[in-house]
Amino acid sequence: MKIDTIFRMLMDYLMLGATLLAMAIVGYLVWYFIFYRKIGKGTGKMRLGHFMIRIVCLGYFGVVLSVTCARLGSARHMALLHPFQSYLEAWYSGEKNQWRNLVWNILMFVPIGVLLPLSIKKFRTGWKVVGIASLFSLAIELFQYATGRGVCEMDDWINNTLGALLGYCFIHICMLLFEKWKEKKEGKDKKIWKNAVIHLIPWILVCLVGAGIFSAYKLQPYGNQNCHYIYKVNMKGKQVLFDTEKLEKFCVDHAQKQYGISEEVLKKRQSAVYQATVGTNKDARKYATELFQQMGQEIDISTENRYDETVFYYAKNSQYHLQIEKKGMYYTYSDFGKDDKEENIKSVSGASEQEVREAVKKLKVQIPKDAVFSEKENRYIFAISEPMGQKKWKMGDIYVEYYEDGTIRELDNNVITYKKVGTEKIKSMNEIKADLQAGKFQIGASYGYENKELQKGMKKLEVKELYLTYEMDSKGYYRPLYTVVADCGTKELLTFQMPAGKK
Repeated sequence: MKIDTIFRMLMDYLMLGATLLAMAIVGYLVWYFIFYRKIGKGTGKMRLGHFMIRIVCLGYFGVVLSVTCARLGSARHMALLHPFQSYLEAWYSGEKNQWRNLVWNILMFVPIGVLLPLSIKKFRTGWKVVGIASLFSLAIELFQYATGRGVCEMDDWINNTLGALLGYCFIHICMLLFEKWKEKKEGKDKKIWKNAVIHLIPWILVCLVGAGIFSAYKLQPYGNQNCHYIYKVNMKGKQVLFDTEKLEKFCVDHAQKQYGISEEVLKKRQSAVYQATVGTNKDARKYATELFQQMGQEIDISTENRYDETVFYYAKNSQYHLQIEKKGMYYTYSDFGKDDKEENIKSVSGASEQEVREAVKKLKVQIPKDAVFSEKENRYIFAISEPMGQKKWKMGDIYVEYYEDGTIRELDNNVITYKKVGTEKIKSMNEIKADLQAGKFQIGASYGYENKELQKGMKKLEVKELYLTYEMDSKGYYRPLYTVVADCGTKELLTFQMPAGKK
């Protein structure tokens, strides 16, 4: 993500914070002069330092409320009450964005743990600070559930409470150090180290857990597969109908046709593991530079935008746009430079393969001669599927939008080069059947709402089709998994995936 994008996001929050801060100042002054001094006959004087801290505290509470509760609502009232479910989802998906959300939910409540003890003396004990933050977070989650303005998650409550605890521990240590410095200046020597170390323990534990998760991921040979189950499906009273012989034949036939894998190889219950080309930001920039040069244009580095595994570029004439996926180094090319006179130019249907190939050649894109040509919804497709038995092979599709003036306005090059890096033992049909009966699979589009709704309507699990497929894991390895098509007693057949490899 570009610096200016981050800056704009920060400015939005700062503007929101400034508005709420102004409202907090007015509200506090009204409370102090009208309710406290005039009505309540209070005699306590307003100190500038305490006044500012309390205003900042109130303003920050308002910012948290706005960020968490001011979003547009949805039709669903979702509650995910499994503890640490979001951590498991982030682990198996390998998506950086999910991990950032978890860290953000912790950090968002750290200032609350810092500001509450500073603003109100009664809140200088840990259990009071953590208790108030916990109740505040709980109120937010209940509000999100009641209004549909977000998902009520137990993990959000846990992370928020943890953040407040970390904030309190931090400010408590700072207050202890300040107190020691003050007393030392007066010739006293108060021992605070035991108390300080106790309040350091939560920070140490959080850092150790974070380092452990990171190290475990880095040290494992392959990445994680997003189809892995997190919590078992309740299969009590539900029969699994599984014709082992029929499904075995179906799986073998599909593997032979789709990937060129022989029956002998499958009987060994061992599958090859391939690694896709995984590039860096430097590789992506070099790739974009060379492609624009082939078009007679220079890359505009100032337009570079990075979003985890995706990088965006424009040419200096702002005409050509390139989106590169680093995991696989495939890309989408777009031509946005057509003027108003050319807006009425339409895409061509029924063009010949040779005609489209010639247009693609102008972009310096090499399409293999044996690529299978087809047309679908005014888009031309070149399917490339080399046999998997080779040490190095390619697979994927090239989608082309071809126009009347002989130009290409968009080209999706999804062809990925793989190389063999090892082998992996895969589960037999009987092992898959046992996993299904034990509920060791994931159903639904997500781990939450859809999963529960499908489970309620499930009466049985009759497997109609089962075949071996390959997809990239979180580290860019092309690994086997089983796709299951089953009749669950609902209106439509259910399709889901399961990891094929043994642990």
